[in-house]
This record gives sequence, structure tokens and C-alpha cells, in this order.
Amino acid sequence: MSTKQKCRISRHILNAGCCYKEGSFRLSFLPCTLPEFFTVRFTPSVDFTEGDAITIKGRKFTIKTRTMEEPLGKLFSAGAVVQCDIDMEQELAFITPGGEAQGGGVNLGSALPEMNGAASAGSSTNVSREDHIHPSDTSRASTDSPAFTGTPTVPTAPAGTSTTQAASTAFVAAAVTAAGGVLQEIGSRSATGTWTITGVTPYKPLYIAWKNAVAGSYAEYQETSGTIGSPGTRVLIGYHSSEFNPLVALVIPTADTVVLSNVLRVTATSPLVAYQ
Repeated sequence: MSTKQKCRISRHILNAGCCYKEGSFRLSFLPCTLPEFFTVRFTPSVDFTEGDAITIKGRKFTIKTRTMEEPLGKLFSAGAVVQCDIDMEQELAFITPGGEAQGGGVNLGSALPEMNGAASAGSSTNVSREDHIHPSDTSRASTDSPAFTGTPTVPTAPAGTSTTQAASTAFVAAAVTAAGGVLQEIGSRSATGTWTITGVTPYKPLYIAWKNAVAGSYAEYQETSGTIGSPGTRVLIGYHSSEFNPLVALVIPTADTVVLSNVLRVTATSPLVAYQ
């Protein structure tokens, strides 16, 4: 079996102390008896330079890359967690430049962690320290009494929901309308003649109001369907003076369609409007 083949099947990983002296990284705190081939992990106090070696129990091991080449340049840095494969028989130490997961020198990064940014796989060969701390993310609301800005949205709960969940404006509007708390315009008439109002809820108050009236004016209509009063009843929509607005006619319909005839004194700018 070749040295390169043995490098790939090592299962012994040992942690060692390290000091640098006379061009060699001297490893200590290793067992008295060592296997023929094992992996050792240590943290150097100085950068690697060409020609450096590793010394174990008085024996000097030549450092090579996994491709059996002499390492050039800085193979690893001071403070890096270095992992290398040791061949006791041939007195060789194999280290992969760039900090690969198995058998490589690993450099510790010193840059501060980022919080936000575009997704990226990254290209640095440095690793982060285990006690690193990310900055507080101020772009996201706190879970404790958050102060939202802009237009935050929440799901609209089904009608009748009564829990501690957040309510959308759509949920609130529907609930208020269902309770009769908000008047909705269901029809308008801007010309004289017969006015048929559909979509009426029986036995719910129906309001007929005159919009945009000017002082001294009034409007009226005549009941013909018998759904809000006796047929033929004439109803006056208030008198408008400079002191108060037009009055509103309040009726209680008995059907979902109301027919009014003889609508008088209305124009495109001053129509009658039905609310319910």
C-alpha cells in the first residue's frame, strides 16, 4: 500500500501541544506508543515557512503536500488549527494547503461576522472561532413589544374568531359591518322618477339621505312598494338651512327590494343615497 493510500484511511486523530524551535514544529503530549500512521491536530504559534519540519519524540518529519510535493509559501498561519497525517515509517507529514476538512491547515478568520447580505457560498479559506458573535439584527422586529413601521400585514382570521392573534383591518371591518356599526351605501338616485333599491336587508334600518344639498332646498319621494310604509306615503328629506344639514329619512324595510316613485328635486350633483 502506498503512502498516499494510507493517508486516506487513517482513523487515529490525536491532539498535540506545539512549540516552534530551530525550524521545526515540535509536537508534545502524545501517547508513548504511536501507530504507524495517524492524524495529529495542533495550533502553531508562528507561520509556516519553507523548509520547516515537524518533530515528534525527537524524530524530524519532512512536511509535504498530499500530492507529495514540497510546500511553497505559507502553508498555514500562526493560530490556525492544523491537521496533518503522520507516516511514522517514512517520517513524512502530509498537510493540504487551504484548510481542507481532512488533513489541511485551517486559518482562523479575524473579520467581524456579517448580519445581512446577498446569499454567497464564499471563497475564504479561513474559519470562524467558536465564540464568535453576530451583530444584533435591527432589520427585524423584536419578539417582545415590536414597534412596526410601514404597512405590516397579518392573515385575516375567519369571522367570529376570538383569540389573542393579531386582527387585520379586513377582519375588523367585516366584524363591525356584521354588527351594524358601519353604514354601507347600497344605492343612489340622481334623477327624478322611480327608484328601485335592491340588496336591502329586511328589518334592518334603511337610511335615505340627500347629498350636497344647498340652503333652502329639500327632496322627497313617494312609497309605492309597501315595504317601508303604506303605499302612497310621501316622505320629505329634510329642509336644509345655513344652521344644519339635511335630515335623513329612517325606514324599516320588510323586503330585500324597495321601490320609490315620484323622486323629486334631485340632480346629478345632489342625489338621494340609500345606506344600510
